[in-house]
Amino acid sequence: MNYKHYREQISQVHATARKAKMKIAEAYAFSNNEHGVGDMIEDHIGRIKIETVRLGLDHRGEPCCVYYGPKYTKKGTPFKDGSGREVWQTNINK
Repeated sequence: MNYKHYREQISQVHATARKAKMKIAEAYAFSNNEHGVGDMIEDHIGRIKIETVRLGLDHRGEPCCVYYGPKYTKKGTPFKDGSGREVWQTNINK
């Protein structure tokens, strides 16, 4: 085995480990997820209706869900401009 072959094998091990870590992080975040597509959620900025949910890392590096969808008013009507934004799971008002 030469150095190039060694580096290739090490890179493969790191890539496999990174994928395994992401699967574990995703399983953790989604197992603690209380909201799904179509739900209306609110944080300190405003409300959205969830269209997509993805994986993110909060300020402590802990896996959590990040929700994205169109903005809604307090009365429950969508904003006229149709704009959207994301809401982090850790910021949801309960």
